[in-house]
Amino acid sequence: MKSKSLILKIFIYLSIFSFLILFLIWILQILLLNKYYEYYKTNELTNTLNLIKKNFNKENFSSVLENVAYNTDFCVEITSGTETIYSNIQNNKGCIDSNSNTKVLKKKLDFLNSSKEYFKLKIINPKFNNMTLLYGVKLDNNNSIFLNTSLEPIDTTIDVLKNQLIFVSVIVVILSVLIAYFISRSLSKPITKLTSSARELSNGNYNVDFNVSSDILEIEELGNTLDYTKNV
Repeated sequence: MKSKSLILKIFIYLSIFSFLILFLIWILQILLLNKYYEYYKTNELTNTLNLIKKNFNKENFSSVLENVAYNTDFCVEITSGTETIYSNIQNNKGCIDSNSNTKVLKKKLDFLNSSKEYFKLKIINPKFNNMTLLYGVKLDNNNSIFLNTSLEPIDTTIDVLKNQLIFVSVIVVILSVLIAYFISRSLSKPITKLTSSARELSNGNYNVDFNVSSDILEIEELGNTLDYTKNV
């Protein structure tokens, strides 16, 4: 097998390492983005539901609903019996209107007329063609709350981030190649000089100099050792 030069090997290894890091970033940001987004939104929805349930019938309940509406993209619907007494569904993009979707409305009414304390439903929102998660919880014997949110990123910000990642990837590739080249050059240059001097010494030239300027201790020690051996 033909041996490769040190500078080439270092360059190849550093380049491979950089590309692996970049590949990992792409896997996490592009391929697994929807999975992570679903996991994140599900947890956030559960926490918000618990917050609303905890503050129900308290003096600050209206403020809690306002904060949820302002700080999240969740659609909140509160019912008294089968009548809706609060809803912000029209204000949030990506949510599903349970009263205009036959399947969701049936599930909702079945839940309200059952003895179950909560229910959970995943359904495609026909308006945006996105997967939506709907949670329903009974607050007491008469009142219930329904929260739903998109489980897929539908905001244009996601597209901006993906395009930005492409741009960043190109920059990273160029910088990785340049950095790998200069690092490999700085490591291999003193070793190449020592190799050349050793070749001259083997040809009978004892005037060669093994002193090399390097910030790597092992290379400097090797040069000093060869220089000492030459004079013995």
